[in-house]
Amino acid sequence: MKERYELMHKDDIAAIFEIDLDAKFITSLNIQERELMPPRAARDINNFRFWWEDRAVPKTRHNLRDWLQEHGVKSSTDFLLKNLALSLSDCWWVRPVNSGISWKDVNFFDNDFGILRKDEPSGSERSHYTPDASTGGNLPKFWISKNGKRFLVKGNEGGTYQQSYNEVFASRIHMAQGYSEYTDYRLISLKEKGIGCICQAFTDSHNEFISAWDIIGRDGFTNGEVSRHGFAEILGKMGLDGEDCRNRLDYMALTDFVLANNDRHLNNLGVIRDPDTLKLKGLAPIFDNGNSMGFGSVLDMTVFLNGKTKGFNTTFRNSISTIANKEIVNAEILPNAEKVRAFYAESGMSEANIMKLGTLFQNRVDILKGLQKGKSFFDLTRKWKGRGLAD
Repeated sequence: MKERYELMHKDDIAAIFEIDLDAKFITSLNIQERELMPPRAARDINNFRFWWEDRAVPKTRHNLRDWLQEHGVKSSTDFLLKNLALSLSDCWWVRPVNSGISWKDVNFFDNDFGILRKDEPSGSERSHYTPDASTGGNLPKFWISKNGKRFLVKGNEGGTYQQSYNEVFASRIHMAQGYSEYTDYRLISLKEKGIGCICQAFTDSHNEFISAWDIIGRDGFTNGEVSRHGFAEILGKMGLDGEDCRNRLDYMALTDFVLANNDRHLNNLGVIRDPDTLKLKGLAPIFDNGNSMGFGSVLDMTVFLNGKTKGFNTTFRNSISTIANKEIVNAEILPNAEKVRAFYAESGMSEANIMKLGTLFQNRVDILKGLQKGKSFFDLTRKWKGRGLAD
């Protein structure tokens, strides 16, 4: 069975598309207002399909099958369509053709969300749609609405709370550096599931997030055609301060190096745009640092030095070699090994791994200090070549 939907940006029709509900495949796309389309989705129908798939909960989400069964759907895209593709990241959504549904009645920025309870009166402003259907990432997570503000709650993978602690640790690094453009994560109790983390949304009805991936697109990123500084140049041509963007991207890359964050893929960074004027306002705050500090890998320096990273560079060595101002992070005020160990003491990690965590963080800080003094990355890291855990 095929159904026709309108891709909306607030109350404006950006495109009309047809989807085969059985095959879960978009069969046609008719763009009405190209400037209102998501940048990547506006290129052609294949990129629109990619955008649609990326908007849904990923197939790699932890316990995805159980989660979908709980919501009574068979696939992530079914759940996305059931919830009109509404999101707390931007102002795009979909509605059946001729349905007459309006933005003011369903958007998550102005309406509370969650399943309507039987005892709620008719006409309640609570939407029965959920933003969880369009929330990416592998971790278990959900949104809550409190006092008119929106908060994302994240859990953890594995048997520890390290990812939540990583988010909070990164927040404290940025705060100590005096850097204001970051998402502030805090620890929260998740009842039977232990400890998670929570952060407030940096988007609202006047500020939407556009990922770097959507701006560059799959074709532009093939074989590293767009570098970090090349992305800053693109943003400069789109109306932002290119030099400021370059500095902020360098700061992000340098703190990712210190934190060993290997998950800065291009959906984990981007820009904030005014959805009414369609003008860019600036880079989005730094967010999503859970897969850092060696999470998911063996805790040793050789893994850090030789492992792969996502994003503009494939290794930390390549990433740091492209940073113009390596003093943009003050290495002298970064925590030492003992402070790292004290912070992670209640994370559920073993004492042995917490000891390693502190040592490895100190090693990376020492590398940064050496780089700031003009020493080469090779000389600073040669003692770990062919060795295991740093001593």
